[in-house]
Amino acid sequence: MSSEYGTMRNIERARLLSQLVAHLTDCKPPDENFDIALEYCQYHTQYHTFLDTATPEVIRLYNGLFEKLRAHAQLGKARALQSLAEMSIGLVDRYFPPAHVYERSARILHLLFACAQSPLKSSFDANEAAKTQQRALAL
Repeated sequence: MSSEYGTMRNIERARLLSQLVAHLTDCKPPDENFDIALEYCQYHTQYHTFLDTATPEVIRLYNGLFEKLRAHAQLGKARALQSLAEMSIGLVDRYFPPAHVYERSARILHLLFACAQSPLKSSFDANEAAKTQQRALAL
């Protein structure tokens, strides 16, 4: 028998994975491809053990992205992203002190990097970036 907490957690996980699959694949239920992708994600989030994230690898990924943004003359976007990445490391370390899980900052940044879709084509508003940074600093 599963507990009420476990049942609620599984329902919430299924809901969030469903939203993620819909967003990343542009498939919606009752599409068969949606069901296949959702089943794949549910299986792998429940039974898969993820490799440890190497902080130097994450830094290398972000440095490559910063250089690509600079090469495409998106200097404001590169500065804002670099500032937010550096700030997020400090926030994660401050609010989630090291326990048995190491390199939380790198893991979060790596997830965000993997979820990003075409960062060179994304819209950028310097005012919105500054507001986001101010909200993060206020935490």
